[in-house]
Amino acid sequence: QSNMSIRSVFDDIDRCIEAYKLSGFIAESQVTFDFRVNTGFVRGTLTFTDGAQLHFREFLADSGDTTEKLDYSYHYQMADASLVFRYDNANHRPSLGFVNHKHTPEVIIAASQVSPQEVLDEIYHLLTP
Repeated sequence: QSNMSIRSVFDDIDRCIEAYKLSGFIAESQVTFDFRVNTGFVRGTLTFTDGAQLHFREFLADSGDTTEKLDYSYHYQMADASLVFRYDNANHRPSLGFVNHKHTPEVIIAASQVSPQEVLDEIYHLLTP
């Protein structure tokens, strides 16, 4: 029962992916959801119709009244594996001076913590005029 909010987050991710699959934007998806006591882990690879891929993972903890995203990465790359962008909260040495950030081929910038829905929407808007 303590994983209800984690299940809700995972259900939202699943619904979002399915909606983009139905629209024909996502060609293939491989996603695994893992539930433990008060934690959850999701990992996946989404392949888009142009061959580009989104590799993502989230590690969530449920403290009863809130679900916290402890670790995450959303790595979007072209079909040739070249980076388009990656959102994550990995520690850097030396420190970046901020936790949540976005990598592009040129720079690393501060960014808000994003959801899979926001990342998929961003990719969709990059690829559709």
